[in-house]
Amino acid sequence: MVNDHARLAELAMPQSLPRTRTSFRLARAHRQVVLIVHVLASVGLFGIALTALGFATLALRSDDTSMRQALLRAIELLDRPLLPILAVVSVASGVLLCLGTAWGLFTHVWIVTKQVIMATLIVTGVFWIGESARQALEVGTPSAVLLGLYASHLALLVTATTLSIVKPKAQLKKEMTR
Repeated sequence: MVNDHARLAELAMPQSLPRTRTSFRLARAHRQVVLIVHVLASVGLFGIALTALGFATLALRSDDTSMRQALLRAIELLDRPLLPILAVVSVASGVLLCLGTAWGLFTHVWIVTKQVIMATLIVTGVFWIGESARQALEVGTPSAVLLGLYASHLALLVTATTLSIVKPKAQLKKEMTR
């Protein structure tokens, strides 16, 4: 019976992935739920960045002061409450997926790169985008910095998505993962 379970576990895990040393494993149904939450949170981040970039571009090009103010206020409403929540959900679900599957948290370069990307998005989102959006609302027009930050966020999110799909085979050296 024990051998049957071990054999089933071997068949369920991709052959190219090394086993990690965690005793915690997500059951298939739980893994799927966490993966859905992770993808939805990440898509939400992409949607916020794309929408905010569009709103900021429209505000920059608009001659109507009330339209600019409305667009900038909409950016603030999207940015403040949603961005941090979705970022935390994306990071937490990503870490849970890494720890609860054979991928591991510090085994593959693409996973570590995604972690660095998410940390960058959170720091720039909290400290620079939030402040740039507030300044734009006070001044009545978005700055090139705000547009650049949202464009950078989009580029980083596209990179993270590409890494998730392509999953480059590069692994960190064994000494680094211990």
